[in-house]
Amino acid sequence: MRRRKIIVWLSLVLLALTVSIGTAIFNRQNQENITIAIAAPLTNAGEATEIAGKSMLRGAELYVKEVNRAGGIGGKHLTLQVYDDQAKPNAAEEVAKKIVQSKAVAVIGHYSSSTSKVAGKIYQAYGIPAISGSATADAVTQGNDWYFRTIFADSFQGKFIAYYLRKVLGYSKICLIHGYDAYGLGLGQTIEAAFRERGGDIITKWQLDKNQNKVTDLVIIQQLQQLKDLDRVPEAVVLATNRDQVTNLLAEMKNRNLDFPVFGGDDLGDVAIAQAFTQRPEEKESPGFFTNGLYATVPLIYDVADDRILQFRRRFEQTY
Repeated sequence: MRRRKIIVWLSLVLLALTVSIGTAIFNRQNQENITIAIAAPLTNAGEATEIAGKSMLRGAELYVKEVNRAGGIGGKHLTLQVYDDQAKPNAAEEVAKKIVQSKAVAVIGHYSSSTSKVAGKIYQAYGIPAISGSATADAVTQGNDWYFRTIFADSFQGKFIAYYLRKVLGYSKICLIHGYDAYGLGLGQTIEAAFRERGGDIITKWQLDKNQNKVTDLVIIQQLQQLKDLDRVPEAVVLATNRDQVTNLLAEMKNRNLDFPVFGGDDLGDVAIAQAFTQRPEEKESPGFFTNGLYATVPLIYDVADDRILQFRRRFEQTY
C-alpha cells in the first residue's frame, strides 16, 4: 500500500510537471514574435572582453535585421532581448533567472566558459536551449543536454597546443601560467598533461590569484626574470588564461625585455587583445610592440564556410 501511494504521488507530480512544461512550450510557440535572448559582457568586464561582447551583440543584431527583412521565420519576426552578464558568474546567474522567466525560446551566449557554466544549470532546469560561439571549457556542455557550442573544446585545443610545441616546434621546456576560472583551469590542466605525456618538462607553473592585481602579477614577472638570470630560460611561456587576465603581464614582460615566445588558447587570438594596447606609447611608436611573438590557436572559418557565411562576414565588416 505504501509503495502504491508513492507511485501514485510520483505519477501525479510527473503529470503536473509534464502539463506545466507542455503549457510553457505552447505559450512560447504561440507568441506573435519569436524572442531570442542574447547574454554578453557589455559593461564592467574589462576593455578587451567588452570589445568582444559588443562584437558578439552586433553580429546577432545584424543577422536578426536581415532575417526580419526577409520575412522572418514562418512569418514571425525575431526579437532580440539583450542581457549584460558583465563576464561575472554571479551576474550571469541573475541574467539566466530573468531569461527563463521571459518569452525567450533560446539563448545566444554566454561569452565566457565560467558564465556559461553557471547559467547553463538554470537553462537546463527550465529546458531552454543555449548556444555559445566562444565558451570552450568542456564543463560547459558536459552533463547538460541544453547547452551547445560552435567552437572546439579545451580538451582539443589544449592537446593541440601541447603537440604543436613539443612535436612541431621541438620545445622541451616551457613555463605555464593558467587562470583560476573554468577556462584557465581546464585548458591549463590539459596542456600540462599532454606536454608531459610527450616528454616535455614544465619548468615552473603559476595559477593566477582570484584577486589578481599588478602586485600579484609582479611576483610572476620577478620569477620569470630569475629564471632568465639563472640561465633556466624556458623555450616558451604558455598562457592558459583569458585576455583581460594577461594584458598587464604581457606589457610587463615586454617592458622588462623578457622576450620569450608566448603561446595561448583562442582567447588570446582575438583582435581585442591587440586593441587593448593601442593607446600605449610603446605601441604607438612601434605597432605590434606588445603582441609580436604572441601566438594563439584560433578557429578560422574562412576556408571551410560556404559563400553565404563569407558574404555575411563582409557585410558585418562593412556595417561596423
